[in-house]
Amino acid sequence: MFLFDAFPTLTTKRLRLIQLLESHIFPMIEIASYKLGSATSEQALETIQKASAQFQEKIAITWGIEFNGEVIGSIGYYRGFENQCGEIGYVMRSNFKRRGYMIEATEAVIEFGFNELELKRIIAVTALENFPSVKMLERLGFMPTEEKIEVYSVFELWPTST
Repeated sequence: MFLFDAFPTLTTKRLRLIQLLESHIFPMIEIASYKLGSATSEQALETIQKASAQFQEKIAITWGIEFNGEVIGSIGYYRGFENQCGEIGYVMRSNFKRRGYMIEATEAVIEFGFNELELKRIIAVTALENFPSVKMLERLGFMPTEEKIEVYSVFELWPTST
């Protein structure tokens, strides 16, 4: 799937999307807490190591979202790329929410997915009650589907023809 070996850094107007490193452990504690409830430094380190291993295995790619030299969130493609479909997921540290950073990062990751990974479909999985996430996905052109993953709704995006 990947046609590259070096980790790709993406740049937007305000952000850099970078490879997560062990030096990012402290911001990753908060980011990892999103899924774990309350993460320890060991769990944050495991998250970073898992992201690195998955990239090496070419089954996933996770970027740290960097603003002014600080990791403020993470974003990436998860669960492999079966049938040229990528699942995008994202988490933003609470102090940086609702400032437009996530939509900016997501736009870059979508462009990378369609242009570099040659995906034919991108999905995002979220709870319908997560209004900020649903609103952002809809603003980016994602459409709700009838699919569910566990209790979460699946939204999809197809490349636009030019």
